Amino acid sequence: MTSIRLSVIGAIAAASSAHAALLIQAPSLGSGQESVYWEYFEGTGPNRGLSSGNAAGTPAAGVGTIAPVSPGYRASAGYYSFMGSFGLTATTQATTLSDIQNVVFQRVSMANPDFSMDVNLNWDGNAIVGATPDDPSLGAAPSITLGGPWLSYYDAADNLLGKIQATYTGILASATDITVGGFSGDLNSFTYQWDLSGVTEDVKSVRIDAPIIVHSSTVEARIDIGGSFVQVVPEPSTGLLSLGMAALLIRRRR
Repeated sequence: MTSIRLSVIGAIAAASSAHAALLIQAPSLGSGQESVYWEYFEGTGPNRGLSSGNAAGTPAAGVGTIAPVSPGYRASAGYYSFMGSFGLTATTQATTLSDIQNVVFQRVSMANPDFSMDVNLNWDGNAIVGATPDDPSLGAAPSITLGGPWLSYYDAADNLLGKIQATYTGILASATDITVGGFSGDLNSFTYQWDLSGVTEDVKSVRIDAPIIVHSSTVEARIDIGGSFVQVVPEPSTGLLSLGMAALLIRRRR
C-alpha cells in the first residue's frame, strides 16, 4: 500500500435549507452515469438525509437504500454510535446501464479525533490494540463490515457475483470546525472506488457494507455507478485537483 498527504483544506458553508449538500461531491464517470445520494437535512420539507427524520432511508435523488448497522442508529443529524464502532449498508441498482463497471461511494463523517486520518479512512473494522495518541485501542465493528468496506455485486437475477475491497480510497473534501446536530469537529468525504471492468458477467446492482469508527457522526452518503471505469480517486501523478475536489489523502489498496 502507498499513501500521500497534502496540506489542502476545503471550506464549506453551513447548509441553511433542506437538501443542501454539506460535503458530498459529484464526480464525473462519463456517459451513462447513475447516482443516488442522501444530503444533510436542515430546514423544512421532506427529510431525505440520514437523520432520524428519514427512517425509511429515502434518498434525495436516485434509486437506492441505506441503513445504519447496530450499534449505530439514526440520530438527529445522521448515523451515530456512542456504544462502540458501527457501520452502514447501502445499495443501488442500474436502471439504464447494461453493466456496472465503476462504483464510487462517499461517506461524509465527522472524523474521530482519537485516531489518525488514515485510520478514519482505511480502518477495516477489525479491533485495534495500541497505545499511541493516533491509534488507541478500538473494538471491532459489526461482523458484516469486517475487512471492508466491502462491495458485493450482483447480476440481473440478484445472484452474488463477487465481494471485493475498494480499489482506491481517498478523502476528496474536508471542512474543519463544523457543527452539525450538536456535534462539532472536522467533516471529511471519505471516498471509496471499485473497478469492476474485469468482471465478465453483467453487473446490475451493488451493495456496500462499511465499518465506521465510534463517535463518527455520519451525515451524508452518495453512490455513483458507471458503465466504464474512470478513476476519480487519482494517483498522485495524475493531478489531485483535476476534478475540482480537495484531495487530502489517497491510498491504493492492493
